Amino acid sequence: MSKTESYEYLAERIDVISLIDWYCCRFYMGDRDLANIRRFRTSEGDGKWHWMWYDLDWAFYHTTDVPLDSILSHEHGDTPIINALLESTEGKDAFLKRYAELMNTILNDEYFGGVLDKLVAAIESEIPNDRMRWGTTVATWERAIRRVRKYTENGKRTEWVLEELKSYFGLSDKEMTAYFGELYR
Repeated sequence: MSKTESYEYLAERIDVISLIDWYCCRFYMGDRDLANIRRFRTSEGDGKWHWMWYDLDWAFYHTTDVPLDSILSHEHGDTPIINALLESTEGKDAFLKRYAELMNTILNDEYFGGVLDKLVAAIESEIPNDRMRWGTTVATWERAIRRVRKYTENGKRTEWVLEELKSYFGLSDKEMTAYFGELYR
């Protein structure tokens, strides 16, 4: 993958951004359950393989951070593909640029807090019935909501992710600023 031709060969067959998005989002959410992968391609579309979300039960679940090298050294799933992609200059650059784009739009504490507020408001009235049906308590659900809020509040997740990216890729402060701009303080 260190050759441009190899990167181009891969990019002709898979939606590189779709793969990058899948790994960026799973890493941001601390999801260790990387074996649950679903891909699709259609003859009606671009004919490339695309990644889709499936089974996010472990997203925001762990109370300790999941290092990027843990995600990228996972023995299951498509880690050989993403790792091969990251070996190339084009792939690494695409990954970091896309991560910066996502962090400036949907992978940030403010966005997640807003989405969580909307989701809680939409289902909160049904939670007592749901908890009774499944033999748990509303307090258990409320604790889970607090855990997700804590995970993404006050810029903690953004700061941690940026430090992980800097460390994993061996980036300088100048490179971090070039990729992440104002996010990297």
